Amino acid sequence: MFDDKTFSARVYAPQPEMYVRQQPQLGFTEYAEKLNSRLAMIGFVCFIVLEVLTGHGAISFLTSF
Repeated sequence: MFDDKTFSARVYAPQPEMYVRQQPQLGFTEYAEKLNSRLAMIGFVCFIVLEVLTGHGAISFLTSF
């Protein structure tokens, strides 16, 4: 049933790529920068909405307290 010709053209599975996970870092990491920019965008939009709803500009809103 199986002879030498059957196994002469063996097909192997591809080797998985090896990689090393980076250790957690402090400071300017990609995750920290993305989180910071997203929070800044949310804060900016909230500030614009607050300005439209109250009718006061940024400086008058901050000095009214």
